Amino acid sequence: MDRKPLNTHFHIHWTTKKILDWEPFKSHAEALARAQEVAGPSDLFSVEELSAKCPICGAKAASAS
Repeated sequence: MDRKPLNTHFHIHWTTKKILDWEPFKSHAEALARAQEVAGPSDLFSVEELSAKCPICGAKAASAS
C-alpha cells in the first residue's frame, strides 16, 4: 500500500485565473467537488496535490478541518 507523505493536501488550481485557491482540502475528491460547485461556465481548473513545501499554506492543511 502506498502511503502519502505527511501533510499531503490538495488545492484547486484555477487555470483561467492563473492562481491556486488558498483553501486546502484533505482529499482530491473533496477539492474536485468544491471546484465543480463554484466553477463558472468558462472556468477551467485542475486539482493539485501538494505537501509540506506548499507555497500557499506551508502544509498547515493537516490540522485544518
